[in-house]
Amino acid sequence: MNTDFAASKRTRGHSYIIDRIKDAQKDNIDLDIPVPPTQHEPVHLSRSQTLSWVGKIIVRNRGKELSGNFNPLVVGEMFWQQSERWPELAANHVEDITEVCRVFLEHLMDELCPKDIISRLWTFHFEENLKTRNETASKELDQIIEDHRGHPINYNHYYTDIVKKCRLERERGLLATALEDTTTHSHLPGCNSNHTSAEINVDTVIDTFARGSEADMEVHSSEEALDRLHAIYKVAQKTFIVNITIQVVERHLIRGLEDIFSPILVDRLTDTEAENLASEPESCKRQREFSSGSD
Repeated sequence: MNTDFAASKRTRGHSYIIDRIKDAQKDNIDLDIPVPPTQHEPVHLSRSQTLSWVGKIIVRNRGKELSGNFNPLVVGEMFWQQSERWPELAANHVEDITEVCRVFLEHLMDELCPKDIISRLWTFHFEENLKTRNETASKELDQIIEDHRGHPINYNHYYTDIVKKCRLERERGLLATALEDTTTHSHLPGCNSNHTSAEINVDTVIDTFARGSEADMEVHSSEEALDRLHAIYKVAQKTFIVNITIQVVERHLIRGLEDIFSPILVDRLTDTEAENLASEPESCKRQREFSSGSD
């Protein structure tokens, strides 16, 4: 179930599927952004819609930074919008695990305990123990979600690696276009085949590559902000999954479940508690005495 949670988190945890490839409307960045339904799949955004979304956030958070740069708070706001499904997915997962633990113990008692003892044992110990486990798990979950709602904090070099990778991917696309646009093909002299030789002018490639770089400072800052969103989302997602599965599920719900009614607990029962749990019901006792008297 933890594995399924991690997979669901990766495929459905984000609000938007962001298209980072230029489209036909690349110059139009004033588009309406669809609101992702809470219970449904992520909404796909074209590059134009993505730039519009990011650009509006940059404008709302604009401070004293120079044109082409953006307020660092922008990344936090984008991250909150992109990850707003995380608390719901985590809460549902914890609730599902809690129910599985309860059903497991019910099956275990049905297998091992006399029927007349099950209800007394459940009321005496299991019900309260499961309630306590659920409460502590919920408190831990609330603390993790509260941390999630703060501004993203990162000390993982993986973040900067992803930012560099995103920038290189954009530049690789520009370079590929520049090479394609500046490569000339000519037939070999005296050759009757269809083979051609390719000639590349390096200076022309460099000039074309430079011209292809985004000159619009607003678009440039939006792309830079998107790189950082992509990086912090990937890093924080891994941390969030680990925190939910280990700090909430494993620590508070799973760990020690096998000792929920251990010999140590039984040894600590008072004589009255032990008798109340294991004694024969009065109705059965009267029936046995009645049968014995009849004989």
